[in-house]
Amino acid sequence: PYSIYYQKKIVKQWCALCLCVLIVLLLEFCFVFLFLKETNWFTLDNRIFNLEILKILQFFIFNAFALWLITKALNEYKKIKQRKQKYSALKYNDKVFYSLLKSNDQIDMKDISKLGIFLGNNNSENLLLMICSPFCNPCAVAHGKVAALLNQNLDIKVQIIFYVSDDIAISSTKAAAILFNMCEGAEESSIKNILAKWYHGNAESKENILKQNFCEEDLLKTMNTLSSMRNWCKKASVQYTPTFFFNGHEYPKEYEIDELKHFIEDLDI
Repeated sequence: PYSIYYQKKIVKQWCALCLCVLIVLLLEFCFVFLFLKETNWFTLDNRIFNLEILKILQFFIFNAFALWLITKALNEYKKIKQRKQKYSALKYNDKVFYSLLKSNDQIDMKDISKLGIFLGNNNSENLLLMICSPFCNPCAVAHGKVAALLNQNLDIKVQIIFYVSDDIAISSTKAAAILFNMCEGAEESSIKNILAKWYHGNAESKENILKQNFCEEDLLKTMNTLSSMRNWCKKASVQYTPTFFFNGHEYPKEYEIDELKHFIEDLDI
């Protein structure tokens, strides 16, 4: 009875699992009552503390305890869910995001305004700069999230630059030069396809891409561009890849990059 009262009056929500347990308990009680009645255990000739009765009582106690544990667990789950909802409401408040973003120093991006790979809406005022490296596993994960943002047709422009060594003999530098040359001047759909194949491909597929698109003359020409990217990253104190900047500010570490979708329309920096 208390469980029914609690669900109806206090939480004002019915728990299907709790109701099923109550029904089972009720059926068990009816079964035991009929069993005792049919076997004439209510007469004075039978001892109330008969061993079988104790077993039945133990069974009831066990079920009652199990019901209490389930109810407690469900209440804890509901509290946790409510906390998560409150946390999400605070986290996805555009004023909170704006405050954290603005707390990071603004970086001068004029030196790289025309460098890199560009995707999305070229006329958008919302610029997401992604700094990555060709053989960086976290960069591969980040590229998937950025691709998901772009697929949502959000009002955003994405700029991708590489932070690699200035030594063309190093594999990451050579890969960055080849990828940049492949993407330069290509249609956006082709660029997305190139990046997806690279970052989500295995070692063998990467090796094939490098062999098929290798051109020493083009690589040497691209080195100046990669050096400019590297110099800017050093100037901006970039410590690791991937690193993101949004509208000139380093992206808040409290947020995943795919959570940017909650603020693009409301943010005005």
